[in-house]
Amino acid sequence: MADRWMLRGVEYANCNCAWGCPCQFGAKTTYGHCEAVVTGHIEEGSFNDTKLDGLDWALLLYWPGEIADGNGKEQAIIDERADPAQREGLSTTAPCRRSWTRSTRRSTCRSTSRAARPT
Repeated sequence: MADRWMLRGVEYANCNCAWGCPCQFGAKTTYGHCEAVVTGHIEEGSFNDTKLDGLDWALLLYWPGEIADGNGKEQAIIDERADPAQREGLSTTAPCRRSWTRSTRRSTCRSTSRAARPT
């Protein structure tokens, strides 16, 4: 059975391009690569039977060329209040695996950092 997830909240994103994410509008990146930071707050959400309400998250993203060409990398930062099940849920729904923040990021990442350090 496929995973079930739902997220409702706010998201803020910024990248290194000259104007708001040209790749979102079918244009090429300003400098031939993408460096982005995306943050969010989940007002209401779940992953399968795990509630994600009230959690915060951030993503550091990098693509060496155009996003559509793939080979991107991500580093997820997950709210320290998340329990292990919530952490796994947020890790599983991250954009390089589920594309819940931007449709153009679907399947464009090739590696994800799994290192975690308590804050």
